[in-house]
Amino acid sequence: MSLLVRPEARHDILSAMNWYETRELGLGAQFLAEVDAVFERIVNRPESYAKTHGPFRRALTRRFPFATYFKSQDDDLIVFAVLHQRLDRGVLDRRS
Repeated sequence: MSLLVRPEARHDILSAMNWYETRELGLGAQFLAEVDAVFERIVNRPESYAKTHGPFRRALTRRFPFATYFKSQDDDLIVFAVLHQRLDRGVLDRRS
């Protein structure tokens, strides 16, 4: 399976990365590395993540309070959002 990251999810990642980088030099890069690790886990074991919002599965980062929302479609895994865990998941309804 291949992992596709939608533009909206890329925007989520870049916004969070920039926010962390303004807080501490290098923290944005650490956030990005954590997201990459989540992506790797998703590709290796997508079915191990529970469906939490309709057809979306949720994978949590270990160090930062973010969740990656993705779903399987044909032979692809599509990332729709990478959101802070306190944000309203209603954004997924608008992106699906």
